[in-house]
Amino acid sequence: MEMKKVEVFPCGYKVYDDNDNLIGYEGNYNGEGFIYKDEDAFLDHPDEICYIPESVFPEAEGEEAYDHEFGMVPVDIALKHGETRKTIAEQIADGYREDYMLTDEQIDRCTKSVFQDLEWSCVATNITESFWIEDLIDFSYGMVSETVFTQFQYDAVMNGMTPKEYSERSLSYEEIIQFDKEFDDAFVTDEECQDDFSEAGLGANARITYEDDRRTGKVSGPEEFAEVYNVKEEWRKYTKS
Repeated sequence: MEMKKVEVFPCGYKVYDDNDNLIGYEGNYNGEGFIYKDEDAFLDHPDEICYIPESVFPEAEGEEAYDHEFGMVPVDIALKHGETRKTIAEQIADGYREDYMLTDEQIDRCTKSVFQDLEWSCVATNITESFWIEDLIDFSYGMVSETVFTQFQYDAVMNGMTPKEYSERSLSYEEIIQFDKEFDDAFVTDEECQDDFSEAGLGANARITYEDDRRTGKVSGPEEFAEVYNVKEEWRKYTKS
């Protein structure tokens, strides 16, 4: 059988038969290990194999189904032991969505980071320790080109907690003072009102809701709170000159 190999970036080859059917993947050395890694597949074809770890290749001793005669991992083995962009994202979502309160956009950012870092290990090994996502949040937060993580998530990891743990904390006295000041500086309030609002402004219950939403990360500040709860324009001090 004649075969045709097409090189992929940054490492490896797709292998086709003489009828141009994809029959396997050939790895190559890429710094840390012998792997297959296809950036184009990752970026443009989320269901296609984009990564096969070193353990699947015979150089790492392990995959008995490796096709030694033709020097490649057959498609069926690659589908069992390789990764697509979707499978990487699914593993990140399963492991971290709840504790780190990740949105789909944030999972996509994590997926890109994990793919970039893969040099020999399987994805599960690469994301077993939580520090990678904490480092990513720390590094990415506030960068103009990568601002997908929130102040709340950043504050959580800077305090040694997951965002979920941070959302369940008891507010410190300093935080209560801070949130009260934010509320008073941003909104017209009615100190006599114990409900959400009166004709004069926002009341005590609205203040409690604001503090709780800031604690749990539901809102990031007064402007978001105003949008979520449809606070009247005339009660928004920050919109007035």
